[in-house]
Amino acid sequence: MISLCVIFNNKDESPKSYAWGNNHEAPLLDITFIPYSPEMEIECALGEPRKVSFEDGSVVWLKKVAADNDPGDRLAAIGLTEEARTECLFAAGLIYLSMDQPTIVEISRMSETPLAHLPQERVHPPPRTLEEINRKFAYEP
Repeated sequence: MISLCVIFNNKDESPKSYAWGNNHEAPLLDITFIPYSPEMEIECALGEPRKVSFEDGSVVWLKKVAADNDPGDRLAAIGLTEEARTECLFAAGLIYLSMDQPTIVEISRMSETPLAHLPQERVHPPPRTLEEINRKFAYEP
């Protein structure tokens, strides 16, 4: 499944339900097999593209961000990523960092406690609440 929301429209006949998605599941690719590859270490001069070849014949180009890159310059970061895209290479290094923006943790109002360590009652709504949510967003053909 790519991304089904099983909280809303969770009725068997809805194409957004878990049951419908489960019955219509089609794998996009096999992600269960990852061939062994020895660890690689490479040296790459700052600002200079470097071709990296793998045992299977595939190739990527890397380019370390130049030493004079200012990670606080948003427009320069956009330019750098556009350059990397047009030149078909991976830019490596600190490209952009904004200290003025809230973090994803702050935006999402995430708990300081990892979800795996939260008690069940904090991460799972009671059945009545879930039924109420489902009723509000029920699929009506």
